Amino acid sequence: MRGRKRNGRRLTWIISAALILILGAGVLITVHPAEHGVKPGAPQAVSFAELSSFPYTASDRKREKAESRPDPIPREIRSLDGKRVQIAGYMVPLQFKEGKIESFYLSRAGFQCCYADAPKATDFIRVSMSPEQFAPMTDMARVSGVLEVGEEWNSAGWVDSVYRLRAESVAAETAVQGDWADYFLSGLAAMGVVILLLSFGLNIVRPWLRARHILG
Repeated sequence: MRGRKRNGRRLTWIISAALILILGAGVLITVHPAEHGVKPGAPQAVSFAELSSFPYTASDRKREKAESRPDPIPREIRSLDGKRVQIAGYMVPLQFKEGKIESFYLSRAGFQCCYADAPKATDFIRVSMSPEQFAPMTDMARVSGVLEVGEEWNSAGWVDSVYRLRAESVAAETAVQGDWADYFLSGLAAMGVVILLLSFGLNIVRPWLRARHILG
């Protein structure tokens, strides 16, 4: 009888350890989706969740004052400067040529009317097309190209943009969403947590039930 109990406990701990390993692997891959499955030479997948993940306050009107302050952009975001990236968002056309889009904002959310909250400077990217290249007219787009990271001032001295991108390709997007692999791994991690909790719970409840002769 004691041998069965020991074997049962060992099996439970083995299952628990395996679930912890699965959970840890799922979390690591999900936390770093841009590093997962990226082919050499392919643009790095980024999201507005990353680009606007830090508190940012635009500089003062005078550029000289802004240049004397610490860099407001985190190192990991600054490292994307000059990298080929791919990102999806909502399109807001800026400039047209003969009815075709030459440049546009790619934003985290659609620009709304005057009653909506104004987007943060890190919530949008100013996208420019190459000469004689035009973007399709669409509500949402997936854009690939070289990202430029850093504050750019307009003629009045205000920060005009934090992100700019020279587009290599622009394609219509039906929905701004994450990678299905990331959703699957997140679900797997969540399932692992539930099973792990149930496993430990049974180890606590089962002896209590046996002690009261509820289980045989």
